[in-house]
Amino acid sequence: MFYMWDGFIYKLLLYLIMKRKKSRNKITGRLDISVRGVGVVVCDNVNRKIHLDKIGKFLHDDLVEVYVFTRKRRGKYTGEITNLLHREKKDYVGQIQISSNYSFVVVDNKRIHVDVFVPLDKTNNSKHLDKVLV
Repeated sequence: MFYMWDGFIYKLLLYLIMKRKKSRNKITGRLDISVRGVGVVVCDNVNRKIHLDKIGKFLHDDLVEVYVFTRKRRGKYTGEITNLLHREKKDYVGQIQISSNYSFVVVDNKRIHVDVFVPLDKTNNSKHLDKVLV
């Protein structure tokens, strides 16, 4: 019976140590997305860029929190975004494309890699390929 508790305490200590290490590797910075869709987080307090494999729902110039992996890949630091702290820009201009069942806006800014879905009842009498503010 004593051996079961030893294993539990050992696993608990390992969990706490790993959790502490993960919190040390978190850095905040601005997300910079190139025209080709490559994402990099630029940190103000650290003179390095963290390269991202997945950008997900985050947009250009967002203030994000990044978990930096401990190993370098091809001489570059890599990481993944864990949290959105502040969205810099909330209004985007683009062309609306209306279909029979749905509509979406293709944003004019090439650094924005997602299209914005707009329900048909929210198009406000816009026509196909009109310039709109989302």
